[in-house]
Amino acid sequence: MSSDPLPPSASDTVPPVSKVKCQISVSADGFLAGPNQSEEHPLGEGGEALHEWVVKLAAWREPHGREGGEVTASSGIFEAAAGNTGAVVMGRNMFGPVRGPWTRSSSSPTTSASR
Repeated sequence: MSSDPLPPSASDTVPPVSKVKCQISVSADGFLAGPNQSEEHPLGEGGEALHEWVVKLAAWREPHGREGGEVTASSGIFEAAAGNTGAVVMGRNMFGPVRGPWTRSSSSPTTSASR
């Protein structure tokens, strides 16, 4: 019998994994944006109405350099969702809209990890 201590367990040697959060505004009927997305209407026609609840909040406006805003029951929900955010992953339509297959010649203001 050996008197050596047992090797450490995996939970002792593996660093903790970061938490992943997902937050998105979706309508009661399952839409994320309005119809007919275009450069003039990046969230589709009427799509901005889906996000009005958060844009009105002081908790959203302050980190985006905007003054004023409301403090409502939604403020705490937004603050909890936005807290400790280290990175934001966005779809290719965030600054688009871009349609069709991915190409090397696509002009994009960001680098996408999904390519």
